[in-house]
Amino acid sequence: MAGPQVSRSVNNNKRQGALSRAQAQFCPEGHAQSLCYVGNAQHGFGRHVSRLTKLKGRAAVANAKMAYQDYKRLFAGPRWDKLAAKGAKPQRLLWASTGTKNKDYSDVLYVEELIGPNTVNTVPPATLDAFRDHGKTRDSLEENIEDARHVLEELARSGISLDAITTELVKDGVKQFADAADKLYGAVAHKRAASLGALIQPWLRRTPKSLCQ
Repeated sequence: MAGPQVSRSVNNNKRQGALSRAQAQFCPEGHAQSLCYVGNAQHGFGRHVSRLTKLKGRAAVANAKMAYQDYKRLFAGPRWDKLAAKGAKPQRLLWASTGTKNKDYSDVLYVEELIGPNTVNTVPPATLDAFRDHGKTRDSLEENIEDARHVLEELARSGISLDAITTELVKDGVKQFADAADKLYGAVAHKRAASLGALIQPWLRRTPKSLCQ
């Protein structure tokens, strides 16, 4: 999951792109999304905050809430109003990896605590079933903002670099996507070769050898 600094950079690029398109009188339909891995972030934080009992299980949610506050500031104000008037749409924050991996935490933690406008939650099937059973909806992203800020400040005071952790997570996430893409491309190439071979072989048997050389 990207930290607030990374989120600001991504969203600033999105807004600048919207400005350029608006100036060119081109406003695309649909909404772009900024992907944020929440459960992965908590795992990354967990390796560093295990000694800080009072922060256990709170860092990822705090990071997400502060990123959401940055997001709201970026897509607001006179400059954005001009873009919106020309048809530009705000980027949405997409919370991913929202299944709870640590059994010490609520099984709906990363759903209940990340509810707010202009957000999307991927919600794994098991987590969705749990939320249907005992989850509670509320505008949770706007709750306890000062507490979230204090959590991140406590991390910094303890010598834990939020930017270093999230940068590491971004690199790991990109590698996982690249590895998955390579496997997919390899499977497609193998299937294509097998399919073409099945089509070509009968043709080769019927073609005079002189034409195949």
